[in-house]
Amino acid sequence: MSLDTQSSRLIYVGDAYCGWCWGRAPQWQALAAVWQQELPVEVISGGLFIGPRVQPMARLPYLASANLQIQQMTGAEFGAPYQALLSEGRFCMDSLQAARGLISLKSQAPERATELFHLLQAAFYQQGLDLGASATYQQLAQTAGLDPDAVLHTYATSEAQAIAEFQLARQLGVEHFPSLVLWHQHQAHPLPISTASLEELHLQIRALLTRT
Repeated sequence: MSLDTQSSRLIYVGDAYCGWCWGRAPQWQALAAVWQQELPVEVISGGLFIGPRVQPMARLPYLASANLQIQQMTGAEFGAPYQALLSEGRFCMDSLQAARGLISLKSQAPERATELFHLLQAAFYQQGLDLGASATYQQLAQTAGLDPDAVLHTYATSEAQAIAEFQLARQLGVEHFPSLVLWHQHQAHPLPISTASLEELHLQIRALLTRT
């Protein structure tokens, strides 16, 4: 995806291993459902755990307290298989592999990007599945009614695309997840998806789109 275009679009920047993205998923899903009727809606990965940040969960002691806060504020559920991964502590969250997975799913149904991102997060936060394992994407492809062989082929060859998404997120000025940006009139307009109400976001998007 390139910004060298005049077309307006709504760009959600998340990460499959982002707990706040999981917690705030209902708001994003509701927003996307409305605006995808009017303009392109895209979901890209921002690269939360890459490079030296890819470490065993035991070395990220803030996760348990952050999850509790997310649950209290959003009502999000963290499944027993995920909790077991967290308690055991050896699993490493690698956002590059998760981003490759999202790309492989999106390649089959780009118009379902929001749904597929949620499916990917549910695989981790509810089922405790490894988002760096080919078997996970075979299972998710079947669940979503996609071609598993095509998904796995794209997964095996999508590293450059994933890195390009991380770079695009930085180009858009994204520093935290989830983030939402309206690309309009050759300019990135950040939207406060983590703090604004659904109604406020609708009003802000409409106001930006009607600017001349």
